[in-house]
Amino acid sequence: MALISYDEFTVRHEMRFWIADYVDLPKIRDSFVSRVWYVAKRHGLTFPTRAHEIMMLEPEVQNRVDLQVQIIEMLRLSPLLGWLNNDLLENIAEHSLVQPYGKGEVIIRQGEISNDCFLLYSGQAREYYRSLQGQIHALNHLKPGNMFGIVSLVRDCGDETSVSAEQDSEVLVISEQAMLKVLEQHPELSVTVEQFIDSKMRELNALDQAEAASDEPKSMTVTK
Repeated sequence: MALISYDEFTVRHEMRFWIADYVDLPKIRDSFVSRVWYVAKRHGLTFPTRAHEIMMLEPEVQNRVDLQVQIIEMLRLSPLLGWLNNDLLENIAEHSLVQPYGKGEVIIRQGEISNDCFLLYSGQAREYYRSLQGQIHALNHLKPGNMFGIVSLVRDCGDETSVSAEQDSEVLVISEQAMLKVLEQHPELSVTVEQFIDSKMRELNALDQAEAASDEPKSMTVTK
């Protein structure tokens, strides 16, 4: 990628990529530009508008209040957090951020450590596991209200699976600060999370063992 120019309302870059078949260019360009848009959106970058364009913006404070109400309603759908009292739910909503992801984007990667945890806010996602033998296994479908990326809440290690958006989706990113407050007031939640992680690890270990067993050389009995 190269910087081309600083214009009045834009900063122009040139990006080059190579493809195997020119017929695929429209699809690849659409995928690339969509990814750029979603990444820019998550990082608070805005695209330039025409100088004469008029935009009517609603008060930011009211927007934030409305969003917090919607976040609390979504949190009530979570089996892990929905039973919390209003004060804790409001604190989570205040310290959360809704971020967009395009179809096919990876939301979390297996092995990465994140201080935040995630709740699917809208759309649909899928959980994947790369086994010790390198095979990719498609696991659970995630729907709005499902949480993921919670391993770092109680363990100093990376996530055991990856999660990708199956369609254009929104993800609620819950800050470590908010979750620590929840765990301080409800330490029993740590036990629930530990049990969930242990159950998941047994499932993943079973996949690894099954693959290892299938790769073992079969013994042969010869009769004379």
